[in-house]
Amino acid sequence: MAQKSVLMCCYYFPPFARSGGMRSLQFGRRLVERGWDVEILAADPSLYASAVDPASTAKGYESMPWAKVTHVGLPAGRRGHPHSRKREFLATLRDPWRLEGETMRLWVDALVDAARPILKRRPETVLYIGMQPYAVALAGLRLQRELGTKWVADLADPWTLDEVSGYSSYVHFVRQESAFRKVLRHASSVLANTPDAAVALAAFEPTVTPRMSIVNYGYDAANIPAITPRTRDDGPFVLLHLGAIEVTGAASKRRNPLRYRPYATDIAGRGTHYLLNALEILRGRRRDLFDRLRLRVVSSRTDNEFAAVRDRGMAAQFEWTGMLANKQAMAEVANAHAAVLLQQGAPAGHRLRTVRAKSYEYMAIGRPVLACVPGGDGADFIRRFGRGLAVNPCSAEEIAAGIERLHDEYDIIAKAPLDHAFVQQFEWGALTAKLDEAMTKLLA
Repeated sequence: MAQKSVLMCCYYFPPFARSGGMRSLQFGRRLVERGWDVEILAADPSLYASAVDPASTAKGYESMPWAKVTHVGLPAGRRGHPHSRKREFLATLRDPWRLEGETMRLWVDALVDAARPILKRRPETVLYIGMQPYAVALAGLRLQRELGTKWVADLADPWTLDEVSGYSSYVHFVRQESAFRKVLRHASSVLANTPDAAVALAAFEPTVTPRMSIVNYGYDAANIPAITPRTRDDGPFVLLHLGAIEVTGAASKRRNPLRYRPYATDIAGRGTHYLLNALEILRGRRRDLFDRLRLRVVSSRTDNEFAAVRDRGMAAQFEWTGMLANKQAMAEVANAHAAVLLQQGAPAGHRLRTVRAKSYEYMAIGRPVLACVPGGDGADFIRRFGRGLAVNPCSAEEIAAGIERLHDEYDIIAKAPLDHAFVQQFEWGALTAKLDEAMTKLLA
């Protein structure tokens, strides 16, 4: 068997502090512990900032002495044009790999140029492609064609099968499906993010089945603090949300007639819309509880997020911590009474193919969880771990009732037995063992 050598191509990597960066970090470090020679190509941190999400980095990460990490910028002399909706509409028709914008597409070119000499020096090296963004898969296809490189496509979410995605037109969607199918047919190994996603992938492209493994998101046991029992006292009742709460409007919002969304999901469930409506119900029905509520958001405060809260007269109910490193964020969860999950709604009977990454960390810590999620693995996991309530994410009444139940029955819910064996399968060490197995097969 060849030496266990892997080149990890990960756009998101520390100091990026959200889930994509955590996945890359945990896999890289733990693959070294399992005997792999790991080298990492990641995006230059200056590329992480955006007008929508201006603060995605955090201090406090460990140094990376276990691997060589190279931060790749855009190709020399090539910078994106000022954003133009018309230009992007036409450009993404010509080039479906431009799906996340011009900057991402240019970065893929730079990534291929950086990876090529490494793989030529070490032709036995397995190429790991973290598919956030999806366009990075093009690097795997190119290097496979040029050098015969074996590569792993790590699907953080199932691309065109992800129910939250929208497309500039139906034609754009068809073009994306074709690119996705090409990845599934040619990748040496494919990682699905959930069991429901794996079922959907196999139905979409049956040939992928023998090369597919399920590797969820997870949690770092070293960052999980010991928690002390909490009771419902007379002070603030703290609900915590990891990450910014997206500001999404109701379904009545004006739509672009060309824009195509293949799934009838309600993305407003991921954001402030139904949550604030639920708090409005509580303000009228349980003023005592409303006044005690504090929603602590472990993220930097965005202007539109604060505006949505302020305009409803609820600024006193919300607190923001700023971006925190993972260990500090886990301590925040442990200090709260309960955690909150928000996800898009789905039609009755449809099983959603994604599970929000924070779910696994919430379960590992063991505080009660109010999961505003539709049917699917996400709801099943939260119910099974022992202290979770799953409610319709697009029903303000169900969310309000869930908060009331958390508060009124808190001492019972917080002491319910936990299914530790179930939760432990999502520890990053256990997940990396699955990745190790999939990559080792490629060395034979």
